[in-house]
Amino acid sequence: LLDEPIKSFVEQFENSDTYGSLITVHADDEIDKALDDFQGTLDLTFGHMEHLMQLYKILSQRYDVVCTNPPYAVASGLNNTINDFLKENYSTGKSDLFSAFILRCNNFTMQTGYCAMITQQSWMFINSFADLRKDLFPSETITNMAHLGNGSFGVADFGLSAFVFNKSIINGYNSVFVRLVDDNTPSWKEKAFLSGEHFYTAQQNTFSKIPGSPVTYWVTDKMYSIFSVEPLIKKIAFKEGITTGDNDIYLRLWHEVSFNNILFSGERDGSYWIPCNKGGPYRKWYGNRYYVIDWSQNGGKLRNFKGSSFRNADFQRKEGGTYSNFSSGSFSARYSEEGFAFESKGTMFFGDDLLSAIGYMNSKLFSVFLSYVCPTLDFKFGTIQNLPFCNEKQVSEIARECIKLAKDDWDSFETSWDFKEHPFVKWSKELWDATAIGATMQHYYGDYPKASCPLELCYLLWQGECNDRRAKLKANEEELNRIFIEIYGLQDELIPEVDDKDITVRPAELQRDMRSFVSYAVGCMFGRYSLDTEGLAYAGGEWDESKYKTFIPDKDNCLPITEEHFFEDDIVTQFANFVQAVFGEDTLEDNLRYVAENLGIKCNGTAREKIRKYFLTDFYKDHCKIYQKRPIYWMFDTGKKNGFKALCYLHRWDVNTVGNVRIDYMHKLQKLYRNELIRLQENIDNGEEIAKNQKRLEKITNQLQETEEYDAKIGMVVAARTEIDLDDGVKVNYDKVQVGSDGKKYQILATI
Repeated sequence: LLDEPIKSFVEQFENSDTYGSLITVHADDEIDKALDDFQGTLDLTFGHMEHLMQLYKILSQRYDVVCTNPPYAVASGLNNTINDFLKENYSTGKSDLFSAFILRCNNFTMQTGYCAMITQQSWMFINSFADLRKDLFPSETITNMAHLGNGSFGVADFGLSAFVFNKSIINGYNSVFVRLVDDNTPSWKEKAFLSGEHFYTAQQNTFSKIPGSPVTYWVTDKMYSIFSVEPLIKKIAFKEGITTGDNDIYLRLWHEVSFNNILFSGERDGSYWIPCNKGGPYRKWYGNRYYVIDWSQNGGKLRNFKGSSFRNADFQRKEGGTYSNFSSGSFSARYSEEGFAFESKGTMFFGDDLLSAIGYMNSKLFSVFLSYVCPTLDFKFGTIQNLPFCNEKQVSEIARECIKLAKDDWDSFETSWDFKEHPFVKWSKELWDATAIGATMQHYYGDYPKASCPLELCYLLWQGECNDRRAKLKANEEELNRIFIEIYGLQDELIPEVDDKDITVRPAELQRDMRSFVSYAVGCMFGRYSLDTEGLAYAGGEWDESKYKTFIPDKDNCLPITEEHFFEDDIVTQFANFVQAVFGEDTLEDNLRYVAENLGIKCNGTAREKIRKYFLTDFYKDHCKIYQKRPIYWMFDTGKKNGFKALCYLHRWDVNTVGNVRIDYMHKLQKLYRNELIRLQENIDNGEEIAKNQKRLEKITNQLQETEEYDAKIGMVVAARTEIDLDDGVKVNYDKVQVGSDGKKYQILATI
């Protein structure tokens, strides 16, 4: 048995292989005497005694200088054993291993000694390290710091800071900081450091003027003074949203489900979906309306789900503002009308001063304040709600107009459920108007025939509309900035100008907009949209033929896509018919040429051949991207030889769809292939253009073979006669309809 002092000594090193130098070793005179008396190399369970004695000496000492680059590991990535140890021994540094080591190195340091470290920059700012800063600043002085930011070592790192603490408080001391965060290249940082132009001095006690005491060494006295204004939390209530526990069950992109089953306002018995705020990319004022959430039993089904956290039930479906907790760009606030639930990544805020709050939160001043406390793009409302609320009377009306401009932009694209018609179609109707067409055509095209409409002109009008909208929004945002700058006397700190890249309504882009026009045309071919009905004409429910007069949708929900014009009703023919229906017969060929030239397809040939190439190679990729890999038009695809492709519309899918595609289109195409092979062989036998015909014969042979191999797979799927349920979503149904009668999955649809 070991003597009690030796036993106490050994126990200090329990789990030392896990905790390493985070172990705090307590020096004790009795232990020291016992160790002096205990000589030799007695083997113990915890290792050699001499080795433990060396560790004891190293870890129990205090040092004049401690210097290290500690390990980084966020708490969520550590096991329970280590997390429990951090909570017990380093409670204010438990968020990350590096922050625990800041405290440990502080313990290693002699009074008035120095601790020098390089760590992540996050401890300087974010709210989860506020207690760490509160723990350090009363007893330590930052003597100097190189704030390195991202890219310090030529890699996409997470933002670094190199600093030196003195383990004492030096009253009135001007700490020296160098700010190297404006460029992420090591060469720039080196030049900036040596130039001496990026140095700041600050007294550490000024940091407490901002809630959470972030290390805001570059902030001016005027900026600090604004923090005496009441914080947002006094006027605006921030609320965290629902965690569903299983997004695959409870969340859908809105276009997946039957539109009739989405409840936008009011109440309804039975199962239904409602809109849901779930964050999204950087976008100000309005938008990012992608998701719906299962609100069955008035939310009761979700509320009772074991894995869910149904937070803030009293605020669900209320009018408010929202923002994305995580963003690929800057912070952006958006308006949300009544009827929306909100998920954990789509935090909402509420209050009587809602529009003013949205206007302020989209201003440059607020962006500057955020940079003090959220240098990363992780926007925690616990941090945001403590920022000052600079509420001015003029702001709400400007914000209201900004919201309308952003809504008009959002609704111009078919990813909006309030989308009415494609802008090119809208402008064509304006041009066809008897009171406008003559003067407009005369202005742009002289004596252009009145019985036609040029697509190029429609694009130019759309481009002007976009430019006007962006110009108005930019002017409004700059006016908001000007208001805050003048009121708070920040003319020397900020400029009101807004960069074009920060205007989040979209400019016209010819290739993107032309591809979106083709997508709208396909929607009209399927009856999803109609030239005679604004908005969605059919997205589930009962089919109404009376909605379609100007352009009649495809009757059998199948648009074949082939390398050549084998079918009279193929997708290229249908597209040409659509263009004629919208813009007139006289300009058809010019308009098709304009479409073909601006799809971005490299292809020699006629306009129709270029359009065909786009449908074969790029349309489905575009569609899957726009619809976030949850497509509503599904593509049958035999393979790389382009033997056969065809589109069908999800909302018109039934148990006969696969069989109809196989019999009415693919089998007919196989017959055409076989007839063509006979003709080509006859030409070769007759000595007619042998090389050309031989090349084509080989191609058709390969395509026929591909369709025959595909036929065996699709035959098994036809036999299954699978029903789909739109509420299950695209991901489930897309796999489900490819399962054969033998229970195996056959890849009959294009990969998404």
